[in-house]
Amino acid sequence: MKILKFTLGVLSLLLVAATQSVAQVDGTATIAATADIAATVVVDGTAGLDFGTDLAPGTPVTIDPQTDATAGHFTITGTPGAEVDAVLTLPTDLIHDVDGTTTLPVDFTGNTAAWALAGADQATATLYDPSTTLTEFLDITTGELHIWLGGTLNPGDPQKAGTYSADITLDITYTGN
Repeated sequence: MKILKFTLGVLSLLLVAATQSVAQVDGTATIAATADIAATVVVDGTAGLDFGTDLAPGTPVTIDPQTDATAGHFTITGTPGAEVDAVLTLPTDLIHDVDGTTTLPVDFTGNTAAWALAGADQATATLYDPSTTLTEFLDITTGELHIWLGGTLNPGDPQKAGTYSADITLDITYTGN
């Protein structure tokens, strides 16, 4: 009998608790979660920066990014209208290709780079200092941005004969704007 009273008491408590915990819903709303992933940025080293051959020791050679066909050229393609940061990693010297130790100073200070959107040509590109970060929007239609790079090569007198080279790297990052 005690067990029956106890069981009935527990069942009564459960029934009361169950009826009190049911709530009435008076309204419902749903929202969507969305995300737009930017297209992969393609960075192409379209043309290397070429200071020329048979240079005279002690005679600086300057390449203008707007007028010289031998200026370096990068083509960037990404999400149309997206803003990007363009950061160039520039050498201070070219290195002799054979001995690997002899250096040839190169200077990229001042407005030795130029940028333009798709459809613009090198001659009308906007000059900028390549030691700074370029923040610019990609072309609204094509998603393109072009960067040309010049600079000044300063051979010593004397300067060891041979071919000198160094890497120039362009990193492109979406800013989120």
